[in-house]
Amino acid sequence: MGRGNVCVHYECEGVYYIDKELVSDEKDDFLTCELYREMIETIQFNIKKRFPSFSCENKWDRSFINSDRYVVLENSLFQIAVVDNEWSYAWCLLERRDVDDVGYNRTLMRRNYKKYLESIKNILVSEWGECFGYGGAWTHGERFTHPAITKN
Repeated sequence: MGRGNVCVHYECEGVYYIDKELVSDEKDDFLTCELYREMIETIQFNIKKRFPSFSCENKWDRSFINSDRYVVLENSLFQIAVVDNEWSYAWCLLERRDVDDVGYNRTLMRRNYKKYLESIKNILVSEWGECFGYGGAWTHGERFTHPAITKN
């Protein structure tokens, strides 16, 4: 399967993926759990530092069929969630579905989602060396790397 097995559905949403092997050691379940928590805490810390409107959350969102999104941050318009995608962790910026998303709120979403999404990408690259953008359900997306890392 391609890198894009987790996708987003609305106008002001996006997703980036990081390979599990960058975050965890599959040989040690305890270490995997600890590194998984560290990954979440790293994202939470860095997003909150850049955007104080986000608050830390730790809750499951199973609102989509076959989707186990773990919401780690949210503000009045967006949620940031991680999905275990077999080979990767998919980091999703999601529109909150429990708010009125027309008028002023829609304008704010359009104004802010690109900078939130870009920050997620930059954090993943700076902390783990690379990430991948959405390329399609069965294809690999664009690879983003730290400037010090040579692209293949």
